[in-house]
Amino acid sequence: MLNIGKLALAAMLIPKENEENLFTYQKSWLRVLYNNMSASFEEFGKNALSIITYNYDRSVEHFFVTSLQNSYGRNINDCRAVLKAIPIIHLHGSLGPLPWQVESGKLNRPYHFMYNNDLLDEARQHIKIIHENTDGRDEDFKRANTLLNNAEQIVFLGFGYNPINLERLQINAISKGKHVIGTCVV
Repeated sequence: MLNIGKLALAAMLIPKENEENLFTYQKSWLRVLYNNMSASFEEFGKNALSIITYNYDRSVEHFFVTSLQNSYGRNINDCRAVLKAIPIIHLHGSLGPLPWQVESGKLNRPYHFMYNNDLLDEARQHIKIIHENTDGRDEDFKRANTLLNNAEQIVFLGFGYNPINLERLQINAISKGKHVIGTCVV
């Protein structure tokens, strides 16, 4: 049943990975963030930014690598090296690694809204469900806690403030003495 649920999640989310939508919205938060990270190509990865997400999609990674390629005219390998310096943690897993995120010949899934059974199964293998304990989730939460502890400022965007998520991130202990802001819908 668990694998069926993961396949269903992947089948619902993969169609959302649409590059046309990602780059056509002029006021997207990704565009604003990227534009405010102005730096030379060599300095871009030194921006003091870490991203911790509960989302499975790889829009942040794809947006950044594509924007770097187009802004600086650099190849994918150069852009990959720069992006490695900016931690992006998917606490509940992702829809699989993008082709540039893994060594040649390793399984990956392109950023695209179309899929077949093999690509769907690849995405399923990288999705984590809350009650699974053997999938590296605890390590991801430890990395996230370290990043949050070391942050000067914490910004929550599109976060639901679920008490379990706040507890797992240890926000009460981490946020003391830090500038913490966030969005919400009322």
